[in-house]
Amino acid sequence: MSSPNHPIFKVNVLLSIWKHEESVVQEYINEDVLEPVYDLESPPKFTILHKELNLPFVPFPGLEIQKGEWECNPLVFVRWIEEDWAFRCTVPDEYPRQDINLSYEDVMAMCLDRGWVHAEFGETVLQEIYQMRKNRKRGKLN
Repeated sequence: MSSPNHPIFKVNVLLSIWKHEESVVQEYINEDVLEPVYDLESPPKFTILHKELNLPFVPFPGLEIQKGEWECNPLVFVRWIEEDWAFRCTVPDEYPRQDINLSYEDVMAMCLDRGWVHAEFGETVLQEIYQMRKNRKRGKLN
């Protein structure tokens, strides 16, 4: 609980769930042919889930957050979005896994059951998220 003297920071945590296994996604990223999610002709697609919350401090990479039943893996990327007056953070992506018979639908259901919700973003935000993800997979910071 915060006191009136402590600021509250709005945080939007994003989770991407890919429709293809990680090895397939990585191959497309390495070949630089991965396209944004809304392009229906593109190779592997992902769905973005999110959780909005308030923190009494600035979020940072590596931070694990728990709010009631909801929790997330450590934050990977943190960006201040001035027009939203909020932080946009990402956590590690989730993938289906054939080796343990875990489908995209199973991963999605598990995440929704844990409190994640579908994100609604415009094209500019999707492009930004796509570029962050692509750069992160290649080992770049920005």
